[in-house]
Amino acid sequence: MRSLHGEGGDGCYVSEVCRSRRSYARHHYQRNQTRKQKWQKTKAGIAVNHSDTQVTAQLIVYRAARYNAPIDGIAAVVRQGKTKLAVVQPIYCAGLLPKQVYACIEAILIVLQQDYGITKFSDIVQQLPRLWQEPERLKRQSPRYREIRVDVSGVTDCYSAVLVVYREPKTFIVMAIKTEVWKGSMSESGTPLLDCRGLVPSQLHAYLGQVLALLESRYRIRWFARQVDLPLESCLPLLVQPGQAIEAEQEPEITLDLDPLWQELEISVQQRDLLPRQALEVAAVGISQIVFEFTQFADLAFEELEAVAERGVMLPEDAFGQYVRQTVEVDFEQFIEPLATLPRKHQEREVSESDSVVGELNQAAVLQALDEQMSQEPELTEVEIFNRALALAHDEDVSAWAGAIARWMRQYRSSLPLLDLMEAVRMPLLNVWLGVLLGGEFIVEQRGQFYDLSSVWISVV
Repeated sequence: MRSLHGEGGDGCYVSEVCRSRRSYARHHYQRNQTRKQKWQKTKAGIAVNHSDTQVTAQLIVYRAARYNAPIDGIAAVVRQGKTKLAVVQPIYCAGLLPKQVYACIEAILIVLQQDYGITKFSDIVQQLPRLWQEPERLKRQSPRYREIRVDVSGVTDCYSAVLVVYREPKTFIVMAIKTEVWKGSMSESGTPLLDCRGLVPSQLHAYLGQVLALLESRYRIRWFARQVDLPLESCLPLLVQPGQAIEAEQEPEITLDLDPLWQELEISVQQRDLLPRQALEVAAVGISQIVFEFTQFADLAFEELEAVAERGVMLPEDAFGQYVRQTVEVDFEQFIEPLATLPRKHQEREVSESDSVVGELNQAAVLQALDEQMSQEPELTEVEIFNRALALAHDEDVSAWAGAIARWMRQYRSSLPLLDLMEAVRMPLLNVWLGVLLGGEFIVEQRGQFYDLSSVWISVV
């Protein structure tokens, strides 16, 4: 990521900002759950009684520490208070689509509902990926709690591929690679270990392209579900001697023949129907294309020379990103039990006479007020009383404010700050602002900071 957006890339990565934002995006599920639980305990001083006899379940998600990383697996833990009752063994989910992950979660909930009456999870716990093996080999059976295994036909037994890379962590030298084909959580087959000593990046990429083509033809796998980086020391006993290294299909030597391009350019320039200016334009375009081909060749050649190391191929950390699935967007909110809604404590405050209060008015109260006014002034008709009430409601005469402001500005100053205009016309700020905005004959200009009221200037047209 830093190679693309750091100092060597477009330069948009800022460690002080991006690190915290990426961390917040990774842990937003846990943060939201913690915030809601804390609000339950402290809001409005209401005590919440959490019974130790209540049985809850946590959903455990295995994925890398980045936003929307592919899901390696899911599991669940059933607790009664602080006591662990049961554990749902991890389900291998690498290579699964979101709808298939949903099917696995629903299968877990069905088992938990039958045994414990649990319909949804209480929260989500995210953990880093693990080295997957057979569930029975993960650890010994625990006598303290129950272990549950959930199988989903057509999902937990589907095929996926894993790319295993042996490299030095600091120098990024790739020593060897291999691929594994998994059926569910079992490693079923794979390719032999490829010794990368003496290879160039183009040969390595060509080899991975051929492996993916083979996986697609046999297992309908189009990309690797995940990439596992292992330390270099773990593959040294498995490698043969350098002279007997596994041979990848050799790519033809990188060459560039510019003679056909020059000949084609010469024929194009020597056309009889071209004017001298047109011939120069054709020659310029042709030369630029030849230069582009040469630069492409030079970049590839230098890359091949610089990448060859004595112990392997020197490649960046994200060199195999084009072959490995990078993101999966899964929404877990539908499987999380919403927190109980607590009564809110409304804040009471005193309303002064100068405050503006807006509320809903009952129709019956309005009619009763009109009847009382008619009884007090019997000489007025209903139409006159209604017009009086309407005139009272439209007491804010914006056109009169705008006219007074326009007359003063045309007589004294055609442009001045808003605060000076308020003092000059002797109107409240709200009246001046409404008159300027709705008057239709004023220009509002911001000449300073956005939130600086003194930098707002008013001009009359």
